[in-house]
Order: sequence, then C-alpha cells, then structure tokens
Amino acid sequence: MDVRCYLPDMCYSYDPIHGRTVCIRKDIIGTFVALGRSVPPERLNKVMNLTPLQVEAMEYGSKYGFDKIE
Repeated sequence: MDVRCYLPDMCYSYDPIHGRTVCIRKDIIGTFVALGRSVPPERLNKVMNLTPLQVEAMEYGSKYGFDKIE
C-alpha cells in the first residue's frame, strides 16, 4: 500500500539552522522558505488538521525521498 496517499500536499516545519518556518511539499526533496510566516509551524499544521505522524512522514520524505516512506 502506498502511504503517500495519506500525506497532505504540504505541511510546515522548523529549520533550526536558519531559525525559520519552512514549507514542505509532497514528493519534493528539500524545503521552501515560508515567506511572511512568523507563525510557528505547529500552529499552521494544526489549522490544516495535520497529525504529528503526517508531519513527521513529510519531514522524512523531504530529507530522504518520499519513495522511502513505509
């Protein structure tokens, strides 16, 4: 079963190196600066009704590849 069907199109995370909120897009390696976003990523993800497990999977996929998520 392809678990990617349970992932959102995007979520937010925190980049500790640069100290900013970033956007993660499904099936794309890396992150994007969330322009104009000084809101904590947890709050943004909550508004989007995302679970911590979904966010964790998205963070993993953005680092190691979405095809590696099981």
